[in-house]
Amino acid sequence: MRLTAWLASRLLRLLLVLLSVAAVSFGLMMLSPIDPVDAYLGPQMAQVSPEQR
Repeated sequence: MRLTAWLASRLLRLLLVLLSVAAVSFGLMMLSPIDPVDAYLGPQMAQVSPEQR
């Protein structure tokens, strides 16, 4: 019984940490002044028309 309670506590804590990290990551991406796709593709994509993207 004690092992089950300990395991449930650890799993709940793991879930909370994962959700917190996901929320912080999402928030930082939304606050970023640049578009992540543009940053990944680089400046060479600036000369390409939207239809070619």
